[in-house]
Amino acid sequence: MMVATKATINERALVALFRDSNPPTVWRMDLDKNHSFAVAIQGKEGEWELGIMSSRGEFTVVARFATREEVDTAFACVQRALMSSPSSLLNKVIRTAAITATITVILLIGAVALNGVSSGDAGGKIGVAQIQPGQVALPAPTPSGIPLSADEVLQAP
Repeated sequence: MMVATKATINERALVALFRDSNPPTVWRMDLDKNHSFAVAIQGKEGEWELGIMSSRGEFTVVARFATREEVDTAFACVQRALMSSPSSLLNKVIRTAAITATITVILLIGAVALNGVSSGDAGGKIGVAQIQPGQVALPAPTPSGIPLSADEVLQAP
């Protein structure tokens, strides 16, 4: 038994076979040239049309069908092909997020490693700076949560 309707994505093009359409149709649409579109059904009993609705609202007939069941089957087939495409928007978003997360993790690990090397941090120990004669000593940090006046903060130790 032959498949009446089949649709796949090949080399950034949607290719569909509609054996039940009148006349039987093989249709190819370049997805790189057609960025914004909708697959739509129009018609009435005995005269159903499967087509593409452009972003400007123009309907272009792809195939004509005698019954609603045939056009629904063709629509579902095209829908499955577009949704399972590795180039679908959801897959692009997920791929971009994964790449961004990977780069961020690599950069964070590199920054932590470089910070540990450049600060001479050995095993997480905190070093004490020695003040040489002639250097200005910075005031000791004040405990947080205790209100102080500006004079108290700027007062020499």
